[in-house]
Amino acid sequence: MTGTYPFRMWPVLTGIMAAALFPDCSCDGSEVLDEVRAGNRAAIESIRSLYCRVTKSSPISVIGPVPESTAECWWSSKSSRVRVQERGQFSDSVIHDFTFRSLSKRREPNGQEKFVFYISRQLPDEPHTRFDPWARGLLKLCGPKGMPLTLNELLNRSHELQEVRRATQNGQEFIVVHFSLELHPGETGNFEVWFDPQVNYLACKLIGTSTGSAAKPVNRRKESRVLSFREVAPTVYFPEHVESHSYKAGQLVGHEIVRFSDVRVNEPLPPDIFKIAIPPGVHVLDSIADLEYRTNANGQQIGPGRALAKFPPLQAGAGPLAATSQEPQPATRWIVPVSLAILTVGGGLWFVRKWRSSLEAASS
Repeated sequence: MTGTYPFRMWPVLTGIMAAALFPDCSCDGSEVLDEVRAGNRAAIESIRSLYCRVTKSSPISVIGPVPESTAECWWSSKSSRVRVQERGQFSDSVIHDFTFRSLSKRREPNGQEKFVFYISRQLPDEPHTRFDPWARGLLKLCGPKGMPLTLNELLNRSHELQEVRRATQNGQEFIVVHFSLELHPGETGNFEVWFDPQVNYLACKLIGTSTGSAAKPVNRRKESRVLSFREVAPTVYFPEHVESHSYKAGQLVGHEIVRFSDVRVNEPLPPDIFKIAIPPGVHVLDSIADLEYRTNANGQQIGPGRALAKFPPLQAGAGPLAATSQEPQPATRWIVPVSLAILTVGGGLWFVRKWRSSLEAASS
């Protein structure tokens, strides 16, 4: 055994020498891709349950400066809950068994409180509101139709891999993966993702670009960076501070700041945390049953109800680049302010879901 040891170490020494002499070499792309894919997947799968507070603000956005607001988030497997109160409005939403259920509340100008309860199908991989910690923290990256996916999920979908390489900045090594994928019919996005081996191969930088479609050409670019990570449990890391800048035709149109606090992973969650019942005295919009009705003081439906109002579909490609080239993330929504505004003008839940997707994208 002693005599063979030096020969067994030779590939390791060769790899170390190659990395030192050629830090940006992509000749070992397949091996490097296997390394980052396995490391990133293990890091994400090590989080079996999550609670955190997500604080988000946008000094620059298409609707002007957006003040800081904070949401509480719970997550386990395919279930999640997001509860947020901001500027006199409240929203509590749950995704469970691919069903989205949300209670929204606001105070009317006359001082009365108005409650609306939404029920709809949740698409796989759709972010849970604009506070979704996976999309906001670059644990999920980008994907078709604004649905952010993890690196492993992306590599299992249709994509074109351009380059995988090691890079060194300020003496620290990263792995850079460059790929493209179809965001919408006729629109392709190009993405460059930097992974940090020191934090279990989590993504620390995402750059996404798109020139739009032939019918609607527009140059978009979004750069998202994790400025700091925190070891929230032994050997488990989670983003702490993320900033994103969005550009359209070279002009800065969005600046988003996201901070994660009180992060707890792999701890027991409260019983029934992913259950939310229809409360009494609310207006219910149920797109699954295609029904709109009100409830009485006992939470029971009043009258037969009526079919939801229908609206023409939004134009394809009206949204932004993708969840994570525009937002690491796409498609998330301002549930409370917009859904209630839609209700005021007689909007149906079908429109609410479409609106949630497109507005989150547009606000990035």
